Amino acid sequence: MQGSILIVDDDVDVLTSIKTIIESEDYTVYTAINATQARAIILEKPVHLVITDYIFGEINGDQLIRDLKEIDENISIIFLSGWPQVIKAIETLEFEVYRVFLKPIDPEILLSAIKSIFTEYEDPYQHLDTRQIASELLPFN
Repeated sequence: MQGSILIVDDDVDVLTSIKTIIESEDYTVYTAINATQARAIILEKPVHLVITDYIFGEINGDQLIRDLKEIDENISIIFLSGWPQVIKAIETLEFEVYRVFLKPIDPEILLSAIKSIFTEYEDPYQHLDTRQIASELLPFN
């Protein structure tokens, strides 16, 4: 396995097709259809990259990423959206976003971006997991 990726999208067809593309490259892939599921996965699993839609029924992608970065600040982010105007909104965010792609995304372009993210780590499994560090800093009871 090359690393772990969480895909968040409320469109199950998009979620399934992106998952299939990414799994073909031997990544561990988790999926969530809403922010609640995404938070639960981030709390339980080591995730290196989140690929997420920007517009959800319950919250926007920027709020989702703010919440997830509170759990693990080192997660890389790729936004997907079917709305070109979202790009302007993403430019104003206070956290770094690796890439923004408009749907539908060309599979080769997406895989190239993912590979670029993982080559930034000498070893994707050495990705700093701030959840573990936080638990190590907590005093023993």
